[in-house]
Formats: sequence, C-alpha cells, structure tokens
Amino acid sequence: MDQLMSILCFWIVKFFDFLAEKISDPSPSEVINTMGTSDIVLVAGATGGVGRRVVDILRKKGIPVRVLVLLL
Repeated sequence: MDQLMSILCFWIVKFFDFLAEKISDPSPSEVINTMGTSDIVLVAGATGGVGRRVVDILRKKGIPVRVLVLLL
C-alpha cells in the first residue's frame, strides 16, 4: 500500500509541475486557441494554495479571472 501511495504521489506532483509549466511559460511553443464566448477564466478553490497561485499567474498575464470559493 505504501508503494502505491508513493507512485500516486509521484504522478500527482508530475501533473502539477506540468500544469505550472504550461501556465507560467511566457512563450508557449504551440498556438493557443482563443476561447469561444468569453475570455474569463473560472478558478475553483481560489483561496487554496494552488488556486491562489493560479489566480496570481493569470492576473499577471492580464487574463480576466472569476473565482469560486467556499465560505464556511
């Protein structure tokens, strides 16, 4: 079970590294398609650790952001 958890954690970290690279890369190597009806990006969980970073990166790039948060 510990080995399975280690493998799962490894791939989760790899996935988030991939996402962070794609979001923060200033010069993408592939053409980015524009969004259809709206240029606003919805970020769910924007008060969490990852969501907060995603919102910061998108705003620095000048991309309009709408956030979804859970208030308790």
